[in-house]
Amino acid sequence: MCDCINKMDGLLAEKNIRIARGFQIVGKKLELSPPFVATEKLNPKIRKSPPTVIANYCPFCGEKFGSDAPTATDDHAAAEADAIERRADRFAREG
Repeated sequence: MCDCINKMDGLLAEKNIRIARGFQIVGKKLELSPPFVATEKLNPKIRKSPPTVIANYCPFCGEKFGSDAPTATDDHAAAEADAIERRADRFAREG
């Protein structure tokens, strides 16, 4: 499993924010869930709460969460780190 979310949380900590996650029960184990995707109601008059949407793939590198995929190669890890840095730089400039 990639470490993109933890890396982004480290970068976002400077702005006192982090990526939203929760917990999920897997078998008899409680695990930290992948990140949430924000949802909102289209019609506020409907009282039903919007569903929670959880990402199946990392939004930064595209790796499937919870997969038993082999460990990333050095080239992949370097590309992943570069992509995260570019997004963080863009985030810092915009916000």
